[in-house]
Amino acid sequence: RVLVLHEAARTAGFGAELAATIAEDWFGALDAPVIRIGSEDLPVPFSTSLEGPIYSAKGKLDAGIERLLAF
Repeated sequence: RVLVLHEAARTAGFGAELAATIAEDWFGALDAPVIRIGSEDLPVPFSTSLEGPIYSAKGKLDAGIERLLAF
């Protein structure tokens, strides 16, 4: 089982590439689909004070682990 967690946007980022590579190369060894957790797919704000609340994957980790283990 694999869970990829990163702070960047979920789509088209490092985590997506990592998850795709793992799924392609290790598909037969996986007991569950690869789970990706990342920030929302939103444009980068001009104010750096908005980055914390918008680009945070903290609250999604517990749900992702439960989803992975329940498979």
